[in-house]
Amino acid sequence: MGSRSAAELVLTSASDPERTFNGATVYGTGDRVKKRTPMAVVVLAAMVAGGCSSSSRHHLDDAAGDFCVPEGQTVADVWWVPADPPGAPHGFAFAGCDGVRGSDAAQCPFPSSISGGVVEQRSAFRSQRWADFGAESTLKSEILSSTTVIKTSERDGTLTVHRGRNWDVWSHVVTPDTQRESPQLADDDVLLASCHANSEPLAGDNSWAAGLECRRAVLASDYSLEYSFRSESMSHESMRHLDGLVIGAINQWQCGGRR
Repeated sequence: MGSRSAAELVLTSASDPERTFNGATVYGTGDRVKKRTPMAVVVLAAMVAGGCSSSSRHHLDDAAGDFCVPEGQTVADVWWVPADPPGAPHGFAFAGCDGVRGSDAAQCPFPSSISGGVVEQRSAFRSQRWADFGAESTLKSEILSSTTVIKTSERDGTLTVHRGRNWDVWSHVVTPDTQRESPQLADDDVLLASCHANSEPLAGDNSWAAGLECRRAVLASDYSLEYSFRSESMSHESMRHLDGLVIGAINQWQCGGRR
């Protein structure tokens, strides 16, 4: 990346089992995380420790122009985050609006449920298809556990997968082979969001807990995006609406051609 940030990732994915992306905060495809620090905590620490510039400029190989991230969303360099390794994908981290209060909230470009995220070059996007998660990935092994509960949403046909403190939402392709009394994930099902609760649910309680911390990975027109948010409604339609708001705000940071 053009500058080091405290909200960048260390990911393990199905297609790229040992990929480093600077100092970790958000997990990528649901697989094992080398380092896991809550994004909001790290973003706050970085901004306090390093301060913010009025605007930080970032280059992404696949994008039409550079991105100039404003002061309020800039995540500053901090000494404990190592330099980018050779070949690391270009991108940048940004702070969200969760926890922003008073007059600053009115100027914040994202919904208040957005904690922050990472923008990368489009070619760095990691597939979210069930078939593309590695057989030994943490997410896949946990979902295949006998204690996992899978339910079909009557509202939009998505699958909700409950595994301990974790809830995942998947799009679900219904075919004669996948239409069973007991719903199961199929190869072409796509992970829409991974969410985590801060406390264990009550025994036997598989209902969706409000205010879960979630993350979602999507493709924009010329970059990939992964962002963290507090769950409200987890329908596919509501997540697409949230995508539009986040992508729309990030697109406003595009600042012309290359330097």
